[in-house]
Amino acid sequence: VRVSASTELEEIMELWSDMQMNKVVPNQRTFNVFIFACAQNGYWSKAFDFLLQMEKQGIERSLITYNILLSSLPADGSAVEQASFLLNHMQQSDVQPDAVSYTCAIKTCGHAGRSQLAFRMYEEAIAKNITPDSQMYETLIGAHGDDAEWKQGLELIQQLHGTTNELRKQYLELITACLRSHNY
Repeated sequence: VRVSASTELEEIMELWSDMQMNKVVPNQRTFNVFIFACAQNGYWSKAFDFLLQMEKQGIERSLITYNILLSSLPADGSAVEQASFLLNHMQQSDVQPDAVSYTCAIKTCGHAGRSQLAFRMYEEAIAKNITPDSQMYETLIGAHGDDAEWKQGLELIQQLHGTTNELRKQYLELITACLRSHNY
């Protein structure tokens, strides 16, 4: 039996209140768990609130903290600004994004149909000496699935010269993105 969304948030916040009442001082891991619980259940603003509370309390935000948030952004394309904000906030907090961070941000841009921004994020990762992995390539290619951009996705595949298995995944990602852009 799945509880309602409001009940989930109430439970999360009740646990937080109970910790506070019992004078349990949250640490980085505690905050990460609450951020994860909120983000995975769609309570992005509450998850961001916890991030800001960490900052106010002087608790170091880690790569894990930010990647939890980035990986939990909605796949409906509404979170491009949040992805950009998180990448910038990471760097201002002396936390260097990694391939996972950029892959999540690129995916968010792709879902919003913002393939050029996705490509700029990819270039930013390269400029920061982050080595793209196959997941980043597939996500970047998938961001180029709409009518005007699919040929750029095909050009990316041709430039990468991956293994047969990697190429198969990249073509499938581009095909899936094309289908998604046409609402099939």
